[in-house]
Amino acid sequence: MSILERLGLHPGRAADKLDTDGETFAHFSASSRQSGKVNQNGEGGSTLRNVLVAIHGDEMDEELVRLACMMAKAKKGRVFGVYGVEVPRTLPVDATMPETTEKAGPALEQAVEIAERANSEIEPEIVQSRNYGQSLVDEAESHQCGLLILGIPYRTDRSGRFDPGETVPYVLTHAKCRVWVIRGQQRGC
Repeated sequence: MSILERLGLHPGRAADKLDTDGETFAHFSASSRQSGKVNQNGEGGSTLRNVLVAIHGDEMDEELVRLACMMAKAKKGRVFGVYGVEVPRTLPVDATMPETTEKAGPALEQAVEIAERANSEIEPEIVQSRNYGQSLVDEAESHQCGLLILGIPYRTDRSGRFDPGETVPYVLTHAKCRVWVIRGQQRGC
């Protein structure tokens, strides 16, 4: 069962449900009100309707992109897809990394196709930085996003406990917008 199904959203009807069900979507707009960009009536010039989705080129991308498209469509916002590349400190931050670009290109093309199937658009980009979490936070702010969606696979550390990695804690700590983290399923379930 996908996250969309768990939320009671089905492709095609989800945007309608999100428009009429204030509780489902209220959390997304709450961060806009807190930032002072929207008055108490939910009105204002910049309501932070845009959604940023982290693209990884894995099996979670389809679900994440569809969710981002539905959320942006419900608020008449735009979707930005970011494929992040962490550049080692031994290289300049703007170094050409062809092996990474070979992975990023098809992943972003697939995200565009997924968005088109959802009758939406996504603006894809590759971002090179030293810290992927920081680049997600910066991109969400520069694109005036009210929601940042990222997925992480279920993985464990040496002791067998779930390991969220470094990116998720950074984004949760520093993002000024709402953050949704979708964790992959544990193998064997």
